[in-house]
Amino acid sequence: MTLPDFNSVRKIWDDRKISGFVLLSLSLQILLTVCAPLRKRTSRMWIMSSIIWLAYMLADLVANFAIGLIASSQCGVLKPALSTEVHLLAFWAPFLLIHLGGPDTIISFALKDNALWLRHLLGPLFQVVATLNVFVQSLGPTNKLRFPTLALFLIGIIKCSERTRALYLGSFDGLKNSVKEDGLKNSVKGANECRIDISHPPYQENNIGVVQCAYDLFERFSKVLIADLLYKSRDNICHITSFFCRRSPEESFHIIAAELNFIYETLFTKLYVAHTKLGYFFRAMSFGTTSTALVCFSKFDKHDLDRFDVVITYSLICGAMALDSIALFMLIFSDWTVAFAAPKDVVQSNISWQSCWKTILVRYLDLKKPNLCSSNTTSSFLGWSRQILFGRCSETIYAFNLIEYALKKGAKWGSLFGLEDLLDKIKIINYGYSKPLSKDLWEFIFNDLREKKNNREGFFELWDAKGDWILRYNDRLRRYVFDHDYDENLLLWHIATELCYNTDKSNAGVDNRRREYSKTLSDYMFYLLFLQPTMMSSVTTIGQEAVLSDTCDAIAQIIFRDNSEPRLVLEHEEACKRILVARPSSIRDKYSAYLLFIARDLAEELTKLGDKKWDVMSQVWVDLLSYAATHCRPNSYAQLLSNGGELVAFVWLVMEHLEVGRK
Repeated sequence: MTLPDFNSVRKIWDDRKISGFVLLSLSLQILLTVCAPLRKRTSRMWIMSSIIWLAYMLADLVANFAIGLIASSQCGVLKPALSTEVHLLAFWAPFLLIHLGGPDTIISFALKDNALWLRHLLGPLFQVVATLNVFVQSLGPTNKLRFPTLALFLIGIIKCSERTRALYLGSFDGLKNSVKEDGLKNSVKGANECRIDISHPPYQENNIGVVQCAYDLFERFSKVLIADLLYKSRDNICHITSFFCRRSPEESFHIIAAELNFIYETLFTKLYVAHTKLGYFFRAMSFGTTSTALVCFSKFDKHDLDRFDVVITYSLICGAMALDSIALFMLIFSDWTVAFAAPKDVVQSNISWQSCWKTILVRYLDLKKPNLCSSNTTSSFLGWSRQILFGRCSETIYAFNLIEYALKKGAKWGSLFGLEDLLDKIKIINYGYSKPLSKDLWEFIFNDLREKKNNREGFFELWDAKGDWILRYNDRLRRYVFDHDYDENLLLWHIATELCYNTDKSNAGVDNRRREYSKTLSDYMFYLLFLQPTMMSSVTTIGQEAVLSDTCDAIAQIIFRDNSEPRLVLEHEEACKRILVARPSSIRDKYSAYLLFIARDLAEELTKLGDKKWDVMSQVWVDLLSYAATHCRPNSYAQLLSNGGELVAFVWLVMEHLEVGRK
């Protein structure tokens, strides 16, 4: 067997390492520009999230490493100012500095990245010095690319500065300072200066009005909430509350989706910084500079250059021009541009060019309209495609079912190799499911919250109601809520709902929407409890994970009867029937199963209510959802926006706008 020629491999590495990393850096920028917006629309597509995370982590490392390679390559050249190859490498360096500035579509992967904005300031600062050193070393009368190199170097500094400023403004310290500096100008303006018109007709046919209304809510209300500051203007609160009390559920969802999108783009993109006149100017200047660089390089003498390096250079220039064009297009058609368009100039304009611009804008905003608010439901595939490409959020409910998980949990060989925990995590991801948020379910939740707003008793007591508000006149059922913590309540009602849903088939052929609401909200809330523990930590107890594990093991012991039957052969309905007839003596550890048997007793009590049990259960689940929405910290919702958002975030903003459940 012949050994590989390591000398030839080393020669290829020495010849192509710089161009290879430069090309990789450009590829990562293109990938982030195209794919980063998808993460707010597809929360459970873990493959896409992993690709974006990997590209985000590698982008800065690759650009920094490539700049270092270029700088070190000049050390072996006796007269770098006279070398055409050195001139070309110096021309590449500013493009890498531009890459360090990152695309407009992503500045951070998580909120903790924003808090490290100072580190992102120091890192590019050293790279600016390194790039400047490369440029100075290449200066000389024979360098015909020195002027476009200098211009691109300035663009790179601007890009890095924009990213650092966007990271700072997206941090909680930056948000707090922004709110405090704005003062009466933005955050707490009087209602008479606000574009939120209480008497305004529905916005369903006016998407421009929806976006402008959402921006006003963001500036005057939700930005203050995310910054974790107290809202000071009582008049504005009453004005917003009156406005939402007059909106339909569909219209409210549309407004809140746009409002959450403003929050997402402030925290995770450059658009909060880029939407100014200076931001437009910088993007136009960047495109003009790269276009000029293309002209200069096309006239540059390339006889002494490697053909592959010439191709790389053209790729860098054309790639930068394409990315600038995409950034400018996305900025022009962003919600920020719509928000800053004066109503009299755009919405009510009769001037020909403004009317044409309004038509284009309205058509584009129609593509962003939530599927829940869209009247065209003829093709679910077209609606899904439109939502993936243009949507503001995922519009999806994610769910996890404890009994189904217990049915499929645990191959025995996993524990033999110490892989049980890893396998459980993989199975948890695989056994979860998702479904589109239905218009009927949203209307049910919104109308229930609005009814509590009009009911003074519900208005003041919902803050402390852990699902027991609807049961305040039913002593037999209230004890199943009143005597337990919130997470235990959620577990009890989740199991009871599942038992009732799978064993009561009397409504199988009847359009019983409350039954489906109960099932959907039950699985969704358990998904939050089980798979979003960080967000739910403010409403759960310390031993919650152990209780869930013990209950799951108890369910497995009952439905598999001490493993005497093969796993995965039972139907879901049969498993629920076994739980209903099980005795405590069938469980080895009686303490671990106490919640399971309380949940079974609750299911039996609910069954005595007949068809009314679904009315009770659906109301209980809205109460449990509302309790979580009011008690979780706003930064938890902000983090979830980077993964497609959650229904609980919509409920949180509705409750804040309606002043329901506020302490």
